Amino acid sequence: MKLYGYTHKSVISVFISIILLITISPVINPSSSFFDLEWSEEVFWEGLNECTTGVCSGAATPDGKPLLWKNRDVGSRDMEFHYYDDGRIPFISIATIHAPDAKYFGGVNAAGFAIENSNSYNLPSGGSGDPDDDGWIHREALARLRTVDEFESYIDSLNLSGGVNLNSNYGAIDAFGGAAMFEVSAYSYTRFDCDDQPDGIIIRANYSYSGSRLNNRRSGDGPYRHDRSLTKWKEAVENDNLTPKFHFQNVVRDISIQGVDPYPLPFDGYY
Repeated sequence: MKLYGYTHKSVISVFISIILLITISPVINPSSSFFDLEWSEEVFWEGLNECTTGVCSGAATPDGKPLLWKNRDVGSRDMEFHYYDDGRIPFISIATIHAPDAKYFGGVNAAGFAIENSNSYNLPSGGSGDPDDDGWIHREALARLRTVDEFESYIDSLNLSGGVNLNSNYGAIDAFGGAAMFEVSAYSYTRFDCDDQPDGIIIRANYSYSGSRLNNRRSGDGPYRHDRSLTKWKEAVENDNLTPKFHFQNVVRDISIQGVDPYPLPFDGYY
């Protein structure tokens, strides 16, 4: 793991380096396979759902700081940010509005550790407990952990105590330059470090590289969301321009793919 000169005293700079981007849209569950259908706007828009995420190391950014991104797409449009402090490490995270069970779904803590996740539909399931245990995992990780390596140890402990129920891709960064993606299934996981990637970047939609069906990615798994975002990030790295500004303007706001013209806005097509 490379170090970029961060200390616990430089948490402010770490907050600036973190992107945690949230969008809310209705969940649509297409039953057709993306690759079995004739290409059209309808096919694209029907499958434009669920979360798309990314993480990169400081080697990919002009200022040498890692970035973390999540577009949160869920059925409920009512979300709010909470400041949470139970005497451990304070953090800020997103939750369903007025949620009584204190589940959280991506955030950053005062030690400079940040985490998010996307559901993964091609990993084996079978863990015990809450079917939406990612909300608890986020809360405990943000309240307890300071580094990406500590998150790996935390997942190890869950595997020994009942497993993980909701298969997910967890992206995480820390104040020491750590940046990785964990593809977590019921009783196992695969870790991908950004420093081991050719461009220092990792993008995931709703499937895992370590899972099944990679040669026939389903529409609902978001292959086009993955490919479009990965292309955008690679272009930014090549131009030394993978910055928060670039990401806001060119990835989060990107609503098109090759062959689909969404302009003029507001888009009045199929979706």
